[in-house]
Amino acid sequence: MEPSSRTPEGLPNRCPICGNEITIDPSLPAGDAPCPYCGHLLWFPTALAAFRNFERFTISDRSICTNVQAIAAVFNRLAESEHLNMEHRRGILAALEKREELGSTGIGRGLAVPHAKYPDVARLIGAVANFPAGVDFKSLDGETGPRRLSVRIADGSTE
Repeated sequence: MEPSSRTPEGLPNRCPICGNEITIDPSLPAGDAPCPYCGHLLWFPTALAAFRNFERFTISDRSICTNVQAIAAVFNRLAESEHLNMEHRRGILAALEKREELGSTGIGRGLAVPHAKYPDVARLIGAVANFPAGVDFKSLDGETGPRRLSVRIADGSTE
């Protein structure tokens, strides 16, 4: 196997198969990367720390059937749990809707990943919401609609 040409940036780890110490950027949100020496899949648990605090909940309201309605319902749940401030509702929802206009975040297999940046959000905020009835996100695979949304709102100060 040809070693990776990646620069030594990222998180330190040691491959349990070949024993080599490496420093590499793991993929997110999975938190994994292949060993550049032997190809073994390595896990970086610290890379996942930001995603562990995402709220997880189910929204069973069958009247929610569009992407806009689903995103708003997730926002409302995040505001109820005090992760988001209701005074930023209009701006954050507009940012999420603007991203949807660029192209569907419905990636298929029942999953959509709406995401946006907003300047008044101090840190990464997110939720994994289950919609048992499904939501029409115009998914790339043409499914009726995702049943799980992973909504992410990031600090808008970075590009």
